[in-house]
Amino acid sequence: MQSTLYVIPHALLGLPVFGMGWGAIAVVIALAIRWFYGRKIGEPTSAFQQSLPTWGIVLLLMIFLFPRFEMLDSEGVPLGIPIRGYGVMLLLAVSSGLGLALLRGRRLNMAADTILALAFWLFCGGIVGARAFYVIQKWDEFRRPSLGETVWKILQFTEGGLVVFGALLGALVAMILFARIRKLPILPLGDLVLPSFLVGQSLGRIGCLLNGCCFGGVCDLPLPAVQFPHGSLPYIQQLSTGELLGIKAGVPKGDGSRVIEKVGEGSVAEKLGWTVGSQVEEIRVVQFPQLPHSPTEPVPLGAEIQVNGLKYFAGPADLPKWSLRTHPAQIYSAIDALLLAGLLWFLWYFLPRDGLIIGLGLGLHAISRFLLEWIRTDEAPILGTPLTISQWISVLLFVGGSVLILRACLFSTNSRGELAKPGTAST
Repeated sequence: MQSTLYVIPHALLGLPVFGMGWGAIAVVIALAIRWFYGRKIGEPTSAFQQSLPTWGIVLLLMIFLFPRFEMLDSEGVPLGIPIRGYGVMLLLAVSSGLGLALLRGRRLNMAADTILALAFWLFCGGIVGARAFYVIQKWDEFRRPSLGETVWKILQFTEGGLVVFGALLGALVAMILFARIRKLPILPLGDLVLPSFLVGQSLGRIGCLLNGCCFGGVCDLPLPAVQFPHGSLPYIQQLSTGELLGIKAGVPKGDGSRVIEKVGEGSVAEKLGWTVGSQVEEIRVVQFPQLPHSPTEPVPLGAEIQVNGLKYFAGPADLPKWSLRTHPAQIYSAIDALLLAGLLWFLWYFLPRDGLIIGLGLGLHAISRFLLEWIRTDEAPILGTPLTISQWISVLLFVGGSVLILRACLFSTNSRGELAKPGTAST
């Protein structure tokens, strides 16, 4: 896991990089170069004037928006803008998916600008759907004293917090709207873009691994496993349940307390004197941002625990440096999406019936995601059932995919040629 790959420093040679600093100077210099180049090639003055609003927007973003992304230390001093591993992989995912769509679209003689416009729609729809899904699930994490602060927290999606199913649903809605506006057949368009979406998802899951989200449960079996560093999301969950402290506790009672059923040898719990039968009444995770740590590392953690009415404290030095062995759910998801994308890419040549590729993709992806949820622990069951919200959506996607497959088998149509409208074919 490497949530933050690099931090662009707040200042260089005593001058801020963003705000009224080097970034703004670079924009002004680039604008001057643009003007001199235009004069050299004889460009009309009106063309340069038409570009000024765009340059103005870039300058305003550099001065007012970019500083908002800077990390702050415990005293509120800006440290710089972090380059998140999740955001980098998201960018690679979009670029790879777009490249594959352009390659496949060329075989259908589709215009490149049509695919680029579709990619923009899918990206926006996917991000909105993915973020909305996550925000609805974790609303308490985003609620802030003011509306502006809440909106700003929601917009920080490059730090993680995107749900794949939300992205899929948002992208599907965007694709349908795009097809309606451009008067393109919907199902062949879905057959075209779904393998690209899955390749993007595969790379996005590596971003999840770097960010430490979408993680699996503790792996006690002799199977492949990963461990996450102190302060990561899996670490926090294992600490809050007591697993990281070395205890296995029963089902919570009405007051939230749990009875210890097992104490690990040499664990924190054993050192604190807890025994089987002790009652854990509370475990509260505490952050220590004031302690020395690298800006690229998570904030040090501790825990305040109450057992049998007595209060205990475990500081950062008392806790393990790494989480327990965890099922590599993100890697499984990445491999699954990549294999499915390859299968659909190959079958596209042999199954020209409208909707058959997207139907197979939705159905097979729903099955793998439903099964994968059994080893993930970042979502709780809902509706009084043992199934998570992702498993319920998997059921719906499986039904939808089955309907598309049935339709393709009963009504043999091939509208791929309509994706290249007269006069719009790429050259």
